[in-house]
Amino acid sequence: MSNKTKLSLTIMSLTATFLASTLTACGNSKWHEVAGTPKNTGNATAETQTAKTRATDLTPGETVRTTPDTLILKTDETGEGDGPRIDFNTKLKVEKTEPSATESSGMVKVVTTGEDPQSGWVPAKYLEKEGPTQPAADKYFMIQNIATEKVRVYQNCATVDEAGKCHHKLILETDMVAGEDTPTKDRRSILGSYTITSWHKFYEDNKKNFPSFFDPNYPELPKSGASIDQWMSKDLLPRGKGAIRGSFGWYTAKIGPDASEQWTHGTFGWGEDAGEFIKIAKDSRVDLRSAGCTRVENQAIAFMREILVERSKVYKIYAKESFKDQNLKRYENSKAQKWSWILTTDGVRSTTAKSAAKHHTSKTSKDVLDEGSYSLDQKPTVASGNVYKIKADSFKGTFLVDEGRLANYEHPKEIRVGGYKEKTLPALVTEAATKTK
Repeated sequence: MSNKTKLSLTIMSLTATFLASTLTACGNSKWHEVAGTPKNTGNATAETQTAKTRATDLTPGETVRTTPDTLILKTDETGEGDGPRIDFNTKLKVEKTEPSATESSGMVKVVTTGEDPQSGWVPAKYLEKEGPTQPAADKYFMIQNIATEKVRVYQNCATVDEAGKCHHKLILETDMVAGEDTPTKDRRSILGSYTITSWHKFYEDNKKNFPSFFDPNYPELPKSGASIDQWMSKDLLPRGKGAIRGSFGWYTAKIGPDASEQWTHGTFGWGEDAGEFIKIAKDSRVDLRSAGCTRVENQAIAFMREILVERSKVYKIYAKESFKDQNLKRYENSKAQKWSWILTTDGVRSTTAKSAAKHHTSKTSKDVLDEGSYSLDQKPTVASGNVYKIKADSFKGTFLVDEGRLANYEHPKEIRVGGYKEKTLPALVTEAATKTK
């Protein structure tokens, strides 16, 4: 009997009851909107992301950047009237200041410096003078295409052409597993624009239904190459309590706002298992999908933890895919990149533990759980998919995977949208006029 046949039989042997328990690993079944959103940002957390700048500190023609995750440009100096929404670290030029405006820090009229300049008023406290370097949270961003179950990470404005246009560069492309599609549709992955609010190593839920991948006080885990039923064995549960051990994998990124607890995280297995458990989770006979979380292999989530810091952007879309440049000229000289990593026992359930990059630690062998080298897929490919089987005419626009941008895109009406409540997606990820609803 072949290994593939054995694997199929192993998968088929799992009971329906046991499988059902896997589907609540993250997310919740209720869809909710944010009530009473603040007027300057639309988000309570972003309201606190201020600088000490006052209007009197700024002069017309000066370059500034924004401090909140998201900021709404106002149509007049009184702070009323909503204009376009801009992201954290957006570069602006000061046009006019109003130190005596209603806002205590004063109001500032600014204009964005991109290809399609947007003008408006903002409180001075949300601006700071441009520094010498680009903040880490603005360097990379993630796009999750739920339709095709692909996750891609891009370097923001990696190159600038002769016309002054920024081109993003693909840093990582990998498979993912989206939320489950049920008749009630309440376990689907929710679309929208988000930021990473925190990272967690060896995360487990508060109720401990899904105990941590590693904990020195928990039973020993299976070895590389173990089957899915070995990873889901009740023998791995601490004191026999919980549903399934380690379903969040090595690292978990919590995102917000209004994400309905749909995190991005790893899965079962070790480095040598690579994407095997992602393939199994997509198996039509055994659906291990959760209530909306997006799951990737552990090496991929560790690499994401390495480069995507808190406040990095995450965009969840549902789109058909294409290329901006069918010849992929910007990628023709790209060489395969490998990322060496080492997974250690430290930082269990920590929000500050570093990623698995080898250069971050020189642990002894007793501290090492696993180590290896991860081949980064940095060559854009177009994928097809429609995981929630929506109607063909519900797809609006295209995701240009080589550019990391969306052309004439709108979120399908059949799929819920969370995150920031903007009416247009930011210029960072748009090729043309793009709507979210």
